Amino acid sequence: LNLKRIFMKSNFLLLVSLVLTLNAFSQNSCPTVVSRTIETVTTSPCVVFVQTIANNPTAANKGMKVTVYDGVGTSGQVLSTNCFILLGKGDTTLKGSQFACTSIITIVTESNTASDGDCLSGNVCATTTQFFGGNPGGTAPVKLTSFDANGKNGVVSLKWSSESEIDFRGYQIEMNDGTGFRTIGTVLGKNNGLANNYSFEYNAISKQSVQFRLKLLDIDGKFTYSKTALVKADNQSFDFSIYPNPSTGANTNILISGLSNDGRIQIIDMTGKVLKTLVVNSNNVKVGNLPTGVYMVKVSNSATAEQVTKRMVIVN
Repeated sequence: LNLKRIFMKSNFLLLVSLVLTLNAFSQNSCPTVVSRTIETVTTSPCVVFVQTIANNPTAANKGMKVTVYDGVGTSGQVLSTNCFILLGKGDTTLKGSQFACTSIITIVTESNTASDGDCLSGNVCATTTQFFGGNPGGTAPVKLTSFDANGKNGVVSLKWSSESEIDFRGYQIEMNDGTGFRTIGTVLGKNNGLANNYSFEYNAISKQSVQFRLKLLDIDGKFTYSKTALVKADNQSFDFSIYPNPSTGANTNILISGLSNDGRIQIIDMTGKVLKTLVVNSNNVKVGNLPTGVYMVKVSNSATAEQVTKRMVIVN
């Protein structure tokens, strides 16, 4: 009987030791980069905004350092450097950096075990590097004359027209379903200097609105973006997006799909105070003169009383 008790006790202690070991191993798991985005805030002068989304696989707080360099590699000028705390398990959108456009930038992230966001404490467990080529505010050797997106039964059809394609590589199609823009396809340019028509289809089954845009690529790495087109979900009578977001207070567009002039827009601060009320008179309503901060944008359909609310960030 004593031997049986000793055996059971030893197995229990072994199990506890194994659980503690696995838990310690999981707590040391390294945060990873989910996505990076670079968006134009203003074009004259050209200013871009870079943001990173990181994932912490553990319940313990971790640290991440994000550094943006001018040029290829880490030998160029440091444009910005920030340290962040990833609070517990899940994805975290890190506060972005805004700076003047450059021809090429390098983004380096260093994940570390520090629980207080101190980049100098803890051990670096992973490093990632990514280059972004081209000037988002520059002029590409192509003129985009139209760009439209329409969705039905979960399939989005993109159509666009261009002219004057000279020394032009092609188009990257980018989509944002709420987690930042990412590339979903590429169409080569005809590069013939003539007027051309293009189309692209994508299965974008979503319960929310989705944004699309084109990235126009020059053969030497420069690029510009098209306007952003919004496609609402099949089950919504209307929807809207905010672009760019974050943005400067003088350059914010509310892109509305499926709503006529029977609508209004309210800009609300974080205390619940309504700062502005605007009438929906087009599918692109501009909002300006807002100080730095976080706001809620509420768009209402006056005829049906349906409302959609989304967050807007101003980074003057």
